[in-house]
Amino acid sequence: VKIEDYIGKAKVEITAELPKGTEIDETKCNLDGGTYEKETNTIKWTKEIENIDTFTNGKYEETITKEITIVYAKDYVLKDANLKVTGKITTYYPEGYPDKGGQEKPSDDKYNDPEENPGNNPDDNPNENPEEKIGKIIIKYVDQETNEEIKNITKPEEGTYGYEIRDTIGKAYETEEKEIPYYILVRVEGRTKGEIKEETEEVTYYYRKQNFNIGIDKTIETINVNGKNAKISNNKAAKLELNKKDIANTEIIVKYQIKVTNTGELGGTSRILELIPEGYEIAYLPEYWKVNRDGSLETKVELEAGQSRELEVVLRWENEENNLGVKTNIAKIEETRNEANFRDTNEEDNIGEATIVISIKTGEVVSIIVIMMIITALGISGYITIRAIKRKEPEIKDIKFLK
Repeated sequence: VKIEDYIGKAKVEITAELPKGTEIDETKCNLDGGTYEKETNTIKWTKEIENIDTFTNGKYEETITKEITIVYAKDYVLKDANLKVTGKITTYYPEGYPDKGGQEKPSDDKYNDPEENPGNNPDDNPNENPEEKIGKIIIKYVDQETNEEIKNITKPEEGTYGYEIRDTIGKAYETEEKEIPYYILVRVEGRTKGEIKEETEEVTYYYRKQNFNIGIDKTIETINVNGKNAKISNNKAAKLELNKKDIANTEIIVKYQIKVTNTGELGGTSRILELIPEGYEIAYLPEYWKVNRDGSLETKVELEAGQSRELEVVLRWENEENNLGVKTNIAKIEETRNEANFRDTNEEDNIGEATIVISIKTGEVVSIIVIMMIITALGISGYITIRAIKRKEPEIKDIKFLK
């Protein structure tokens, strides 16, 4: 408070404006003598100063400091926690106050009118209670993929993470990097700290989404033929040759291994679908599988980042001659989910396949062909011989001798 060239009484009013849309819990606040006005969402302090005589005692100066504790009634995310504080000094002669210095009690109109009271015009007295100029810094937290501000997905009602700093020009400021769930900071554009300027500035923190990827792979673990494990040189594709006469008495059981791996940075779940190829039936099924109406198998796998889980399926080949050929067993990721609702970044690894070829032994087929060729050849030869035997001899009707 600073008062010059005045005799009389003064009233000082200080008002602190709280952030818009907030509400405080008065029972838990310490307002240091202030009064909270709910209608205007402000805290006000008033002080009466008596017997001011600057002509005799010199310029009147007083510093008024208030230390307050504010407890908000709800949880808020404040873009700007600073309170807007304004002050007002009213000078007047109270009723019955002795006339000193020839002054009169000023009306509000006269007090604010530069022509009636030029001493109260801030432009005429730049050093007396000058109006402070306010600058602004806008801080944003942006998804670099969409170039949009990141929304608070854990608390949607709080909007985005951005905020503003409003303060006196020349005052130091510093912005902050935020730890945002499911995001990683990539770069920053703008002055993250410095002094507030007159022109509005922006500071933008760019983040990328955490990588989310669950992949699947399928391999052949064992092939058991009539109780003995066959040698497997390639666990993605194998070939078996059977004697044709042994097909009906051959039992083939195949154990497949399915490995589901989270190679991303974010945990999540996946729904796995196992497609049993035609000509195979279930020999053994772990309890985590569910059999669907269409005959496919289904299970859910939950994995944290970097984790993997192995599943197995055991199938039996239906030993029929018309069930030969190539059979591919497919396992695929039908659906993935995570808390952040991010898409799987690599869908190319969502399918795993393993193939088995069952055929008749090549040598046996060749022998049959040779035998058929010999039989055919013999048949043709016999036909020619028989035709030759049945041919009629020519008849001799007359013989003439030459002299």
